[in-house]
Amino acid sequence: MKYILFQHIFLLCMLISYIFAICIVYNAYDYKNPTISNILCNPKCSNVKIIMIIMIIFTLFYELFRMDIISLVSIIILIIGIYGVLCYDEKSKLHVYFAFIVLLSMLYFTYYHSFYCKLSNNMLRHLFFIQLVFVVFMIINYIYIDKWLLINELCILIIFAIYYLYLHYLNCIS
Repeated sequence: MKYILFQHIFLLCMLISYIFAICIVYNAYDYKNPTISNILCNPKCSNVKIIMIIMIIFTLFYELFRMDIISLVSIIILIIGIYGVLCYDEKSKLHVYFAFIVLLSMLYFTYYHSFYCKLSNNMLRHLFFIQLVFVVFMIINYIYIDKWLLINELCILIIFAIYYLYLHYLNCIS
């Protein structure tokens, strides 16, 4: 509770930078893009890396003020995964490995807060299971059906964002 004002400020800065990144990606979107990574490879998205670095800084400060080491470590792993996804072409095996790291760290973050954190509740658990369903469906789709993952990726990101904001809310009222 001591650092809640700082958390509000850093969360607001995270959201603003995230909205800028979303706007850039949205403007670069073409119906032929099968994944978010494919959109990010577009030259129109060259500024996204800079915005993501700014967002990462705010995220790290936010997590430091939450004072939960497990949460911080899972977010750091998520950041490493995102960095790898942004740096390697989506046809590269390294890109796929980093994307897998992103998915696992997001799942672990939500799993930890859903079941082991002092703020855990049924809403967090429901969001975790919804996210898990989308991740499983995306992996099955990637392996057996096709490489068109955009809708699944967007759903996973939206659920994670809702989860993160709801977790912030829980932290504020506790």
